[in-house]
Amino acid sequence: MTMQIGDKIHSDEACNICAGHELEIIATEGRHGQKLTTGICTGCGLVHSCPIPSKEELDHYYSQHYRNDYKGVFTPQRKHILRYSRAALERLSRLGQFAPKGLRMLDVGSGSGEFVYLASRAGYKAEGLEPHTGYSDYTRTTFGVPITTAVLEQAEIGAETIDVITLHHVLEHLQTPLTSLAFLNRWLKPGGLIMVDVPDIETTHHSPTNRYHYAHIYNFNHDTLKAMLSKAGFEVIDHPDYRGTVLCARKVGAPDPAKNIAMPGNYQRLKTLLAKEHAAVAYKRKKPLSRLLRKCWRYPSEIVVAGLLGHPRRIADYVYHRYGRAMA
Repeated sequence: MTMQIGDKIHSDEACNICAGHELEIIATEGRHGQKLTTGICTGCGLVHSCPIPSKEELDHYYSQHYRNDYKGVFTPQRKHILRYSRAALERLSRLGQFAPKGLRMLDVGSGSGEFVYLASRAGYKAEGLEPHTGYSDYTRTTFGVPITTAVLEQAEIGAETIDVITLHHVLEHLQTPLTSLAFLNRWLKPGGLIMVDVPDIETTHHSPTNRYHYAHIYNFNHDTLKAMLSKAGFEVIDHPDYRGTVLCARKVGAPDPAKNIAMPGNYQRLKTLLAKEHAAVAYKRKKPLSRLLRKCWRYPSEIVVAGLLGHPRRIADYVYHRYGRAMA
């Protein structure tokens, strides 16, 4: 059956947040015109792909294809190392607000490893978990940091052994985020911290035609992300460095999947914000041409700097010495 925007359908799977079963279709295309149906839960406003891919499909995709699909290579380019290293320092700066050095830290979805490496340099007992074989092998060889190659549910990590878990643009990729957060809850020590950063579905910086894509199964705003963490046994910490969909939360108990959180007002508001006409107007206000021109300047400079530095470890060290000495 072909679904159209505005259609309301019954989902066999209960919503991760409110346990509702009604979805409204809000998009039928993904990035670059890809055929992709996206729905919004009418009970709480959680946005996700419809249908959700099977676990087997996702495990295969992330272990073999994801990095290549999104970056065109099985190992990162040097310009990306530079960009990711700078972003890693920003994450470390936020992390330092709550997590002192010396703690055991696990970066879930560690990618090419810049964050794990720089966190180690900054004094954390850092390690990574990465399902993609090429990227995890690359990280171990290039940066010499401990990386476990496994999907989250198959990783052999002891209960209550981790002080801090970080997820940077990971939760939106998972088939059952509530179940995955329950695994992370089990790994964390009592009172341990989880730092979550996901794309904000409310952002107006990206073109509406690129808002949805296959790898982003779930699309969160502040309210749905906070509710998901609450059901998983975490309490969000109110702090100016953690807001929107960049949140820090503390483990306060066991996951409570029976704790259903209805937010019909969030659904109504998001439905309006995400309507194609409204989203297109908001995007134009962000002056996309100006953003494009800034990228045209920044990207070539990244290529030059990264090319001069050469080896990925030298690139990460350069970024650390230039911008991150205060964290040493």
